[in-house]
Order: sequence, then C-alpha cells, then structure tokens
Amino acid sequence: MDFEVLAAPEIRELVMPGLRHDVAFYDGYVQAHLDRAPVPAVADLLVLSGTEDITATAARAEPWRDHSTGVVECLEVSGDQLFVDKRAAELTGLLTERLGAGPGEA
Repeated sequence: MDFEVLAAPEIRELVMPGLRHDVAFYDGYVQAHLDRAPVPAVADLLVLSGTEDITATAARAEPWRDHSTGVVECLEVSGDQLFVDKRAAELTGLLTERLGAGPGEA
C-alpha cells in the first residue's frame, strides 16, 4: 500500500465518505441481525483454509459446520491466505470434481 497516497488530503477527502458509508452499512446490518437466530444453508459446503494462514485457520473453518444442514467438508490446502491465487488451477480442479458429485457424495 502506498501510504504517501493515503496521506494526501485530496485522496482522503475522496475516499472517506465511501468508507464511512460502508462502515455504517455494516454496523447497521450487524445490529439488525444480532437478535436473529442464524438460518443454516440447505446446501453442502466446502470450506478451504491455507496451512500457513495465521488468521483463517483450520480450527476457524470448523464452525461452518453449524451453518449448513448439508455435508460440510473442511479442507486445508498448502499455502497462506493467498493460496487461492497461487493454486488456482489445482483449486479449480478440486471444485470441478466436487461440483460434479451429487449432494453428499463429495
């Protein structure tokens, strides 16, 4: 990130209204949904995490099981948070294979 660009008042003036709007929208969405019980997806889920990703770990992928009534498969793939970019061909093959399977057959 080019911090010199962010230091320019003209750029901040241009960017900040949109950023403030996004934050306000998110806050409003969260507040509106705090009291609602989550509704699980009626679908199988494939949750991917990178073995070297320090934020989206395999342990953080597991709770996705609570958000689906279908089969939830959590897979770790080699790489960090950018594993999708670095292993696109392999992941495309994996997704193609999974999408070709029937529900619960992954």
